[in-house]
Amino acid sequence: MSFEIRENSAENQIVLKSNSPEETAEIGSRLGRQAAAIFAGDRKDQAGSSGGQSKGGALVVLLGGELGSGKTCLVRGVINQLIPGSRVTSPTYTFLNDYQAEGFIIYHADLYRLNSAEELDYLGLYDLLEESCLLLVEWPELFREYCSDYLEIIFERTGEQGRRLSIRAAGERSGRLMKGLKEYEDTGH
Repeated sequence: MSFEIRENSAENQIVLKSNSPEETAEIGSRLGRQAAAIFAGDRKDQAGSSGGQSKGGALVVLLGGELGSGKTCLVRGVINQLIPGSRVTSPTYTFLNDYQAEGFIIYHADLYRLNSAEELDYLGLYDLLEESCLLLVEWPELFREYCSDYLEIIFERTGEQGRRLSIRAAGERSGRLMKGLKEYEDTGH
């Protein structure tokens, strides 16, 4: 995997290049590790506070790009990092799959077949924004406007197996997710 040095601080954006499905899954693994670290920090902060309120809500990752561009491959990497050996399938027909990680739930949504924002309410996606969960959303066009803090990853094909992932953070917690990806890459791992 290569880290393209095209960083735009004003837009809070980085670009990663993947040369294979395995490298795309590795980007997902790194994202999963960073999400786990954020949730662990939230739990530590919550234990130290007297209020007992859950901090932060959902970590939202919006995944865009054409069919077959690597979205589910990245999700597989995230989930297998956090729950090794999991069988990860696309929720194209079920709309939403859930996986229990240590200390939080991972939701994988595929909104490809939805036609209206009202259908999002039926699925209960709005409610998930208040939960302490990792919410990975493929085809997020109908859902994006309801999210105030999210990491958006747009997949572009650059060859038969190559992909370019444009990653943009919109908010403080998503900025922490992206910062973890950058820091890991900057150390040469």
